[in-house]
Amino acid sequence: MNAKERYEDLALRRDSFLDRARDAAALTIPSLLPPEGHTHTQNLPEPYQGLGARCVVNLSSRLLTALLPPGQSFFKLVIPNEALIQAGELAPPAELERGFALAEKLIMSEIDRANWRTATNLSIQLQVVTGNSLEYIGPDNQLRVYRLDQYVVERDLTGQVQEIILHQKIPPSQSPIQTETKRDQGHEFVDLFTWVRLNKKGMYEVHQEIEDQIVPKSKGTYDISPFLPLRWSLIPGEGYGRGKVE
Repeated sequence: MNAKERYEDLALRRDSFLDRARDAAALTIPSLLPPEGHTHTQNLPEPYQGLGARCVVNLSSRLLTALLPPGQSFFKLVIPNEALIQAGELAPPAELERGFALAEKLIMSEIDRANWRTATNLSIQLQVVTGNSLEYIGPDNQLRVYRLDQYVVERDLTGQVQEIILHQKIPPSQSPIQTETKRDQGHEFVDLFTWVRLNKKGMYEVHQEIEDQIVPKSKGTYDISPFLPLRWSLIPGEGYGRGKVE
């Protein structure tokens, strides 16, 4: 089975969640999850009230401030107590603490440079409204966010991610291989599928496919997946989350 066939198979289980998410977006911020087949030349649904949008913006802004507070670090680097006990120390050396503080500043400066706050705010809004969002941290440390209609996910009974398939429509000029170009409402595109699977060794295998062809140099293996499918609320037995609006 190729990535496209597997995506279509898993999309059937996503449809009910996707329909509810689109209804929630139509009542709040329709651009977060437009209707199926929507293009930038078409008008979005009009809620005829601004209460839902104001609530989403207010809640997401508060959560963003809590997760990424401006002007200060949202994490702290420390040495585990087990390591201190094994070394026979009661506290870490002062030089090591200064090194940790410098590392925290470097990490925060990189987060500011990559502008994670904008992407994180979008991810929070998607979770509040639609219940789901997919974050991808690239090799360049850029944080990219995808909507529920752009990916499918499969989890086990404990909620651990088993596989993710991301579907993107890219311009033919950006395709790394020669393929047949598709056209929809005057726009040309190529279907790109990114398939992430958890193997028996606990590693995540990633590769990309275009028209059943594996994209050259797209294969990779990760200890920790760079794709993070996030959920607002966790319902036992469900692979997708449910949003605050629902």
